Amino acid sequence: MAKPKKAQQKLKKRIAAIKRRKASTADDFSDTVMSFCKPLLAESESLSGDDNAIGLGVFAWNASFLPRDRWENGLHRSLEQFELTDDTKATLVDIVEEMIRQKEVMYPNDLRVITDYKVHETEEGPILTVDAKLAKKALLPSFKGVPSE
Repeated sequence: MAKPKKAQQKLKKRIAAIKRRKASTADDFSDTVMSFCKPLLAESESLSGDDNAIGLGVFAWNASFLPRDRWENGLHRSLEQFELTDDTKATLVDIVEEMIRQKEVMYPNDLRVITDYKVHETEEGPILTVDAKLAKKALLPSFKGVPSE
């Protein structure tokens, strides 16, 4: 009888350690994404707020895994809902293109895809929480530069 109880305690400790590691990894990735979005946050007023600046950064992060025509079409479809001038749309495409370049330079081996995010406004500034998955060909077959396994 003593053996199963000891095994249960050991298992509980392992599960707790996994949960702690997972939570710290998520926090680290939130920090990574915030660092990535820093240039956009510096221009958040012209991008209509921190939420939009971070949203554009998240789009660029995930777009870095896609061929240009695919992310550009997605961006144009998203922008259709807003009454933007052609110059503004072109500027946003240029910003995303530059952010993709920055992602490839700053985080070339980071294969996490952002699946969800939330921006929480505080007096000290925005706080970001991010959910992500590791990009794999089986999950995301059309992504470029993603390993099979």
